[in-house]
Amino acid sequence: MSRYQFVPCLPTGEPLGEALTASKRNLTKQRNGVHQATLVLPMDDAISGRIQPGFSRLKVWRERSAAELAAGLSGNVLTFYGHLPSQGLKLSPSGESMECSFLDPRWVLSRRYNLGTETFTATDQGDILWGLVATQNARTGGDTWIRQGGTTTGVIRDRIVEYSDRQLVSQLVSQMTQLIDGCDVDVDPVDGWGTGLGRVMGNLRCYLSQGADKPNMTFEYGVDTLANCAAVEVEWDEVTTLATVTGTADQSETPVVGTYGSPDASSLGLLEEYASDSDVSTQTTVDQKARGVVLAKQGLRPIFTVHGPTSDAPRAFEQYDIGDTVRVTVKKGAWSFASVPVRVDGINLDISQEGVETPTLTLAGA
Repeated sequence: MSRYQFVPCLPTGEPLGEALTASKRNLTKQRNGVHQATLVLPMDDAISGRIQPGFSRLKVWRERSAAELAAGLSGNVLTFYGHLPSQGLKLSPSGESMECSFLDPRWVLSRRYNLGTETFTATDQGDILWGLVATQNARTGGDTWIRQGGTTTGVIRDRIVEYSDRQLVSQLVSQMTQLIDGCDVDVDPVDGWGTGLGRVMGNLRCYLSQGADKPNMTFEYGVDTLANCAAVEVEWDEVTTLATVTGTADQSETPVVGTYGSPDASSLGLLEEYASDSDVSTQTTVDQKARGVVLAKQGLRPIFTVHGPTSDAPRAFEQYDIGDTVRVTVKKGAWSFASVPVRVDGINLDISQEGVETPTLTLAGA
């Protein structure tokens, strides 16, 4: 029996009932990405007839674990609250089922452009992002149903968003997450209908670094009988570990140093040159682009894809969530990684009709 309840709702957030006949349920979260939940329902289910593309919503609730109940925590946990875009509904070729893909409320930011010229001076980067969302909320009929949560990151920036250089709000958010000392962005789901907040769906959260270090959360594979997952795939990603900019947008030619990934000299690769590369340029403000040459040392970080954690493994959304730092130990053939600290970049949870949960995790070198 699954610990998760997928509950389709009316546009107001009023529940229609749990989707007990769904042949497929999936919940996918990624760091700094829009979260998604998918249902496949038979067409003869009463709920199917009330699903409306562009209007319907979905709440995913998680039952409390025994440890949480023992700690005095009660009530189910709202893990996801999303909206069904008009493109999110697909009928099967046979016409016997429908697939519904719901997205968290940030998805609408990929359809919204900045309004007018907005200027932020000496403002926390998280508050800048909230300001852009708040402007959208103030539009007539344009509420995103996102409200302000914790948006203080401690990094102050200047920002001018020109009306003449219109950009999608989602692009502006993405740019902020990619800067040196940029922030992680997420939306905490909020059951507005159930808490008297109307159609509100979530609170915007901005973190200098999302998540917490969970040193006791370890995934082990190929370690004799200690293995607690079915398989682990390993690949590598190039990251800039040290970048020096000579000549910034103000032509000051003052070198600026920024650090990405592990600064360990033993992991550094070739020294490469970039000209105005937005991925490695360091900026004193979000608008400042490097005009000089960027000397960048690149290193490698491991990316682990963990398949089928067993019941003995840490439980997603219960013991760890997106952004947390956990550990991976892999000893298989020529590969050996001993308690490597990694950040949770993605969680994909498939739930069968029988309630069997199959998680797949993406863990990137911290």
